[in-house]
Amino acid sequence: MLGDDITELGIGPVDNLADTIASGEIELDLAETQDTDKLQELVELAENGELGEIDAELEAQIEVIRSILGEKSK
Repeated sequence: MLGDDITELGIGPVDNLADTIASGEIELDLAETQDTDKLQELVELAENGELGEIDAELEAQIEVIRSILGEKSK
């Protein structure tokens, strides 16, 4: 988890970070070794409820992944 505050960036909780990434203020790229198919699978598992109840933290993590993959929020 990213912690409660990311003070260097002036961003609060992880859901605020997800919003900031989605807005394009911060641009993230995947590491060359990261498998985009696995990230997409994680999004699908969460959407299908296979990772348990979607709380604010999981939702924010999924939003970050979607932003990195260039997908629209669902």
